[in-house]
Amino acid sequence: MSLSPSTPRRRAGLAAAAVLLTMLGSRLAAPAQAQAPSRPTAVERLLAEAARASGTGAHDDAARLYEAAVSGGASDPAVHFNLGNAWLAAGAPGRAAVAYARAAALAPRDADIRHNRAALRAQLPPALAGTPATGWRGAVAVSQTWIGMADLGRLALAAWWALAAAAIASRRARPGAMRRIARLVATAAAAVLMACGAAAAAWIADARTQPAAFVVEAVPVSDGPGSPEELRTVAELPAGVEVRILERRRDWVRLAWPGTDGDGWVPARAVETVAPAN
Repeated sequence: MSLSPSTPRRRAGLAAAAVLLTMLGSRLAAPAQAQAPSRPTAVERLLAEAARASGTGAHDDAARLYEAAVSGGASDPAVHFNLGNAWLAAGAPGRAAVAYARAAALAPRDADIRHNRAALRAQLPPALAGTPATGWRGAVAVSQTWIGMADLGRLALAAWWALAAAAIASRRARPGAMRRIARLVATAAAAVLMACGAAAAAWIADARTQPAAFVVEAVPVSDGPGSPEELRTVAELPAGVEVRILERRRDWVRLAWPGTDGDGWVPARAVETVAPAN
């Protein structure tokens, strides 16, 4: 599938629309006496400027403005999604992959985010389009494509309430079918609650030890850190490949990538990690 700047699904107007709705809402909610309209915050101004830059084709400027908004505290998945679109249109697929991954961590089931990530992966060689995680880490990575930490928290809260309600019902019900049903519900809710706790612990441990990382610029992989004339190139990785960082040594990282059991070294600037969503 060919990935042109028009292929990804876009939400370029969301940031500007959010700013406009915020300003209109403050005016509509104002009392009868005249009040000075509230001014947009610094982040809202950055998002509005980014949307305008994207609309005029200044994609590099749009990406920088979205980055500044994220640094200023913007955490909505739509902002990361639009940042990915801007980087992709600016010809930086590696940085787009990072932004899409951050958006997916916040909204793992969003159809537009999933579509753009899949379209971006389709541009990679088939052997490099997967994830380097294997075993239980691979299972964690797959689970995170469908459910986020916030979803896990809501599920755990629902299970806790179900457990509490079932425990009360079991105490009050007379011996018989209703008590057995209440106990079954309590057992199932307790199992879900423990599963949520185990999943959350696994996600946190995985994110702390080996967070997701992407190659942000095409780079040769060497057999060790050091000066280029002393090293042997063992592979070439294009921008956008997801990798697993195995070791850090000053300005170098040792990493593994999909499609091979080997590993190699690249300059640290060529790789960017994706912090887990809260």
